Amino acid sequence: GFGRFQLKMLAVAAIAFLACGTNMLMPEILVPRAMTTFGVNRLQADLLASAFFAGYIAGLPLWGIMNATRGRRPVTIAAAVLMTLFGVAAFVPSSKHFHLVVVLRALCGFGTCGVFNGALVLVLEFVDSNIRALCKAVFACFWSGSLFFLAAAGYALRERSWHALAPLQLPSCA
Repeated sequence: GFGRFQLKMLAVAAIAFLACGTNMLMPEILVPRAMTTFGVNRLQADLLASAFFAGYIAGLPLWGIMNATRGRRPVTIAAAVLMTLFGVAAFVPSSKHFHLVVVLRALCGFGTCGVFNGALVLVLEFVDSNIRALCKAVFACFWSGSLFFLAAAGYALRERSWHALAPLQLPSCA
């Protein structure tokens, strides 16, 4: 069936999916700002995206093993905490060194992987097979929503400093 519990699970996981999409697609906004804020060239600034996905790739087997041995719910919550903490830490004023920000983005990618892969499976385990396709479609809509969120935030924050990008982590905090 599909009741209130499944609806709550779907809502929480869909917001988590929005946060994952925001983190994954954020380099389009970060790279130009990194070039001006840290005085690095385009190749160095692209490290922000590469580091994020390196963390993501490193997290795939680890989060999978932890999900299988410790349970999806606590592991997904732990991953969400990591994603949020490291995502916000990359934008705080104390993050003045480019290499520190690259490491923080890699750790954010590590956490994002756990949320991205854990949230969907966690929800789909609690719904009947005849409604799983609909749940996946809801997730896809929230992924698309992250594109709209980033576009609007990028436009609104286009003249702001690097540290003003911290609100882009708001979906992670939810």
